[in-house]
Amino acid sequence: MMHRRRFTERVCPIPLLGPVRAVAAAKARLHGNPPYRAAELAIADAMCAAGMYRVDFLGEAPGMWSVHPPFRSATFYEELPGIIARVETGDVSDDQLGDYELSDGMFDWSSARRRARLRRLWA
Repeated sequence: MMHRRRFTERVCPIPLLGPVRAVAAAKARLHGNPPYRAAELAIADAMCAAGMYRVDFLGEAPGMWSVHPPFRSATFYEELPGIIARVETGDVSDDQLGDYELSDGMFDWSSARRRARLRRLWA
């Protein structure tokens, strides 16, 4: 939940930020996408600049959770039911606590990272 009027007054307008690397901008254009950073990153940066923070509340059991995979692969999708079961039972690694991005403690991303590096080299 958020106070939309206060958010608009303190944060907007949100500048469209380009990708960090020129190669990323070229790839975005090549694929027909706008060469801007993801909306959630632009909003988070604008909120931070305005002295605001995103706060997530667990609530009462079973609470709520949100996780984001930094990569997607066939292995990730095969393991997803197990990852969900671990999160729902509270069986998460210490480095995962408080972080929405799935960490190495929850899933082995090494093969996905290798593929991503190769894709960056050849794309």
